[in-house]
Amino acid sequence: MLATLTVFNLAVNITDATQLSDDDQPGQGDGPEGEFEGMVASVDSVTGTITLVDGRIINAGAATFETGSDFTTLGAMAVAVAAGSPVKVEGNGTVASAGPPMVIDASSIKPESEDEDESGDDNGGGSGNSGSGGNGGNDDGPNHT
Repeated sequence: MLATLTVFNLAVNITDATQLSDDDQPGQGDGPEGEFEGMVASVDSVTGTITLVDGRIINAGAATFETGSDFTTLGAMAVAVAAGSPVKVEGNGTVASAGPPMVIDASSIKPESEDEDESGDDNGGGSGNSGSGGNGGNDDGPNHT
């Protein structure tokens, strides 16, 4: 016996004859599948990789862009990020490497421009200013009385 490994309070003896095998079916990724989300730090459209602000690397070259995405190519994402526009990406994939840095093989992605959300907020503020002008008009009414 080379060693004893305790798993869930059960002793497992490791010997020269102990073999390890991968239970994944052929064609499946090496790691767990799941969702990811984060702000984009950089995009390399040549290698098909997206690097998130937190350091995770998304292999997106073979990923499908989800319906409703603000960008439909990695090249368009790269241009926006290089210009300083904040871009968020979410999607589904399989962990290829726990890292660091963690590497995820994406099956689908949905990149979104965060500028549009902020612009929408600014437009809302403009409507409020119009309302203030309306209050000025109401002040004119009482002056005529």
